[in-house]
Amino acid sequence: MIKILKTGTKKETTCDKCGALLSYDECEDVKEECIEKVFTTNMPSGHGRKQKYIICPQCKNKIVTWATR
Repeated sequence: MIKILKTGTKKETTCDKCGALLSYDECEDVKEECIEKVFTTNMPSGHGRKQKYIICPQCKNKIVTWATR
């Protein structure tokens, strides 16, 4: 019987700008930033919106992988 010892963190996505098919590791390649300054919110400071993203190595486009509202 095959058992999963550790769930995988490898993901795939396509860059919308250049069309490159990218493989990335959620634990190593993903960056996070607060986007509270970009959008006006009624939330108290420190509880703003956040997004996780990777940078396409071919065209340097920011690809958002996850965001909160």
